[in-house]
Amino acid sequence: MSLIAAAKLSKTYGLRTLFDGVEFTLNEGCRVGLIGANGSGKTTLFRIVLGADEDHDGRVTRQRN
Repeated sequence: MSLIAAAKLSKTYGLRTLFDGVEFTLNEGCRVGLIGANGSGKTTLFRIVLGADEDHDGRVTRQRN
């Protein structure tokens, strides 16, 4: 069963696009690493996945418990 699923996530600041069309599924027991250059949107992506940033396009689905 998937714990978190993201579909078509996009985030922009003004004219700068951090990411566009991101899709992934994290299943129970998965281990994940996220690597990228400073300013590439890693923290922003995590904030969206955790529900701390609602100003984005796309959808994140989390398991209730």
